Amino acid sequence: MIFVDANDVQYTPSEYLTFDDVHIIPQYSNIPSRNDPSISMACQLTSRTAMTLPIVSSNMDTVTEGQMFTTMFNHGGYGILHRFYASKYGTEGFNRFMADIQRIAALGCKPAFSVGISPEEITVIQKVLEVAPQGAIVKVDVAHGHTKQCIQQCRRLREVFKDQIEIIGGNVATPEGAVELAFNGQVDSICAGVGGGSACSTRIVTGHGVPQLTAIIKIREAINKMRSNVSLIADGGIRNSGDIVKALAAGADCVMVGSIISCTTETPTELTPEGNRIYRGMSSAMVNQELGKKVAAEGVHVYRKDRGSVKPILEELAGGIRSGMTYSGVRTLKQLSEKAKFIRVTQSGQREAIPHGLLDMHNV
Repeated sequence: MIFVDANDVQYTPSEYLTFDDVHIIPQYSNIPSRNDPSISMACQLTSRTAMTLPIVSSNMDTVTEGQMFTTMFNHGGYGILHRFYASKYGTEGFNRFMADIQRIAALGCKPAFSVGISPEEITVIQKVLEVAPQGAIVKVDVAHGHTKQCIQQCRRLREVFKDQIEIIGGNVATPEGAVELAFNGQVDSICAGVGGGSACSTRIVTGHGVPQLTAIIKIREAINKMRSNVSLIADGGIRNSGDIVKALAAGADCVMVGSIISCTTETPTELTPEGNRIYRGMSSAMVNQELGKKVAAEGVHVYRKDRGSVKPILEELAGGIRSGMTYSGVRTLKQLSEKAKFIRVTQSGQREAIPHGLLDMHNV
């Protein structure tokens, strides 16, 4: 991946950028169709677990439980169970969590779930491994992962469980954070992104964050410099398949999505009498109230119309990724990240990219 200016001269941007700031230049392609069987979306969730669709459903309590995981897995992706079963379901919470774990283990794959930074999380992992001897994928779920507590928890879990589990650390937005997790936390994967989620208000509330495209690029550069095989998950800011293509071209191995698949049948949400489902950030005022936390909210909640099954959404996203690969003339995601040429676009250039023909016709 490189940046080129309007004179086709390669350069390094001096500003922090996000997805809307760039386009990828179309290049020569000898691929006859996006459905060409030679196109592969094979990628790594962690350094040890592969996928055939580079999409992971977010570990939010209105996005991923057992049903979403199963659908994601059947489409080649993955899902990560949230860690709020107890607060969401009360005394039945842990039983529901373990039922989902057993359901996933029956698929013959490694369950993926989230934990916090408490030492007591070791007991939860031990219970999971009892029904999933093939191992498990554990996301240490911290909004700000470049902290002593997060790094210590990753290291603690590695010392206790060795290779029985694969650890996803995060979230971080800087190369320094990624290096700390990879070296001192000994993780298998890093979640990149702070404050970019559609239901997240961290940047507004705290003033902190890094525009997502630059965060991905810099963290990928740090991983490559370490010569590490740790994988990179781009988490936040994804609104369409074009954003996914840009994230993958920037160096992410896969992306984590929430809003784009929210309020579907497979999400663990109740259908209201008005036909709506809820989608909410995990640090929203609603969640803080349920957990009894008296802290500033760093997320929001919203009700949306039920969107039906997530399956056609995943199929549409997969088609968009494959199309994006053909525009760069590549057959693998590794080739995409190597060959892609990014260009900066103006506000007018971005506005031109959005469907506007019907609007123009109304103005005639």
